Amino acid sequence: MYQEPPPQEKIHSIINLFANNKKQEAIDKVNALIKDYPKSSILLNLVGTFYKSIKMPDKAIQSFENAITIKPDYAEAYNNLGATLQELGRLNMAAKNYEEALSIKPDYAEAYNNLGNILRELGQQDMAFKNYEKALTIKPDYAMAHYNLGITLKESGQRDTAVKSLEKALAIQPNYVKAHHSLSSIKKFTKNDPQITLMQSLLSNSDLSQSERIQLCFALAKANENLGNQEELFEFLHEGNRLRKEELNYSLDNSKILSSTVKKMFSSTLSLSYEPSAIQPVFIVGMLRSGTSLAEQIIASHHAVYGAGELNTLADLIEPILNDHLAKDKHNLSAKTFL
Repeated sequence: MYQEPPPQEKIHSIINLFANNKKQEAIDKVNALIKDYPKSSILLNLVGTFYKSIKMPDKAIQSFENAITIKPDYAEAYNNLGATLQELGRLNMAAKNYEEALSIKPDYAEAYNNLGNILRELGQQDMAFKNYEKALTIKPDYAMAHYNLGITLKESGQRDTAVKSLEKALAIQPNYVKAHHSLSSIKKFTKNDPQITLMQSLLSNSDLSQSERIQLCFALAKANENLGNQEELFEFLHEGNRLRKEELNYSLDNSKILSSTVKKMFSSTLSLSYEPSAIQPVFIVGMLRSGTSLAEQIIASHHAVYGAGELNTLADLIEPILNDHLAKDKHNLSAKTFL
């Protein structure tokens, strides 16, 4: 049954509310509008992006899936669903949604870029390169794709080419703080480098997030180190470290409580069934700067070993379980938890 689309002026008004940090009001209004237009895939996709932004992934996923149910060829909803799943560490499912978006909309640069990020996380750098390049063929002024390509080139040891990609990202988007920070780590600054002036100007911007300020401080510290400006180097290092410490908000007492809770949760002996696998993990454990990366490279030189790098998979899987159990004041894990 055909339904009139919701008024565009109302949608724009809701988007403006969210953009102006009136997030809950925007969510309430779009949900009220959905009641009047229950078959509007646009509204369902919109509220999904809102939920994703405020870190409510379950509601975001449900909204995107509802949008797709109403409109099975909704490429944007598939892309947004993929991005939400990717943030949850569900990489294979995320990749499938990006691929579905591209099957519907083959010129979807954002989906190519996002799929490239997944492949990069999975260690498939060659495929990641191809997807970033496809994104840039479609959208040459796509700063984020230039940035991601630059980071992947940097990680693969192609530093000179990485510099060019990051410089392209900044040429398109001069206020791209992450690109400034990444570029600063692999280039050597010289006197009168325009990037230094630009970073200093950006740092004076009151709209920057704390994370962006931290990145700019460390980038400017690197620039002043290259120029031999010791006083300025330590000023930026001190400020960057101060802001980072504030951002981390680390508490030794909280860490002790967390460690004690984890011990309690995993203290019981469970009989778990599992499918045997020919693939066996090798864990390399050590303190920072103790040679763990070198040990991995040596082991991975064997044809039967794949070096996966520093993975967060275990932490990503366990953290939501711990948080859920702590919220419910439960301190024992059952066999069902591991299913």
